[in-house]
Amino acid sequence: MERLNLEQLARLVDEPPTPEERAVLEGDPGLKRELAALRSQTEALGNLPAVLPPPGSWHELEKKLMAAGLIFGRRENAYLWRKWLQVAAALIVFIGGAAVGWVTGSAPAGFGSAGAGPEPASYASIEEASEAVGEAARQYLAAYGGYQELQSAQGLQGRVRDPAARVAAIETLMAASRAAVEQSPGDQFLNEVWVRSYAELDQTIRQVIADWR
Repeated sequence: MERLNLEQLARLVDEPPTPEERAVLEGDPGLKRELAALRSQTEALGNLPAVLPPPGSWHELEKKLMAAGLIFGRRENAYLWRKWLQVAAALIVFIGGAAVGWVTGSAPAGFGSAGAGPEPASYASIEEASEAVGEAARQYLAAYGGYQELQSAQGLQGRVRDPAARVAAIETLMAASRAAVEQSPGDQFLNEVWVRSYAELDQTIRQVIADWR
């Protein structure tokens, strides 16, 4: 056995290695570190607070994000998610820059800076305004994702020292903020925390996948 694959490593998180697997681990310090990272992630996820929603709710949440256009997928139940989107999208557009700097410490130039912004746009109806805000939110998330990818490609973005621990921390933040949003759905700050956390989680998972490759 020359090297353990990811499935075997995942099994060894909870099970003792066979003599052959132990020999492989002893001969490959990098592999031992990968296994230690998986165990650390599993432990961190196991220590998440009870505020986490039921496991099945994440699937429902994913469908709602697809319906809102915040992630790729089929557009379903867009009408049911519209009220939440109005609040969350408005926060992303008008306060998103400041939150980017708060969460990542590396906001693009011009975001969150002092000074007067553009005059508010005029719309004929709530529906028209909601659609405009939703489109602006999608453009913001796409632009921010592209910005981070360019930073990473040019070596300008600092690497997360422990992505697994960061994923667990962000998921804890998402769970707490989502529970808070359910209690106060009209609170703009709470909605902003949740949406920005989702974007950061996506970027961190992308880094984990890239590092694994």
